[in-house]
Amino acid sequence: AAAPPSPALLRALKDGSQFPDVDGGLDAEFGYFGKVLTPLTGFQATFNDATIQKVAVAAEAFENKILVVGTALNGYTFDFVLVRYNLDGSIDGTFGDSGFVFTDFSTVAPPALTEDDPPAYRNDEATALTIDSAGRIVVVGTTAVYPFQDFSSIGGLGNFAIARYLPDGSLDTSFGYGGRQVVDVGGEFSDDRAEDVAVQYVGISGDSED
Repeated sequence: AAAPPSPALLRALKDGSQFPDVDGGLDAEFGYFGKVLTPLTGFQATFNDATIQKVAVAAEAFENKILVVGTALNGYTFDFVLVRYNLDGSIDGTFGDSGFVFTDFSTVAPPALTEDDPPAYRNDEATALTIDSAGRIVVVGTTAVYPFQDFSSIGGLGNFAIARYLPDGSLDTSFGYGGRQVVDVGGEFSDDRAEDVAVQYVGISGDSED
């Protein structure tokens, strides 16, 4: 059987100096000649968004990390997946579980569902992320209920899925339900998909923001 596809990262030089005729030539100091493949053994995975995360490593000392989000087949269903890399393209083992975080929304049913729906059969896809002023990671995407027999892809009728994490990749349990929230925007028969995210800072008292 063919191996499942591996998500790939590329890092380009902004001036194209490695390949003078091509703007944004690959940076040979990143991964293997500018490319990193991340085989998730037994998983099907896709990366959808990435950002640079500034991580505290000592008092007043920080390192930049590459944080990537997407979806991965985890057992019978797809889950949010977050992966963090060092700037050289190696996996950052200090993040989550050896560099990886999987988040399942099966137990966070939106209001349109009833107790008779099978929450264990939900597919989740992370499509965008941002980092707030407190360093927390905010990830959005889609969660969708599937018929028992169908785990073939993400599609179907979805709801907004939001998760918030602490800088180390653990879920921020002060947010939503154990760090996760599902929002049914258009009702039971609408297909709701969150494609981007931004943090809005709102003054709540004096000079404080949240």
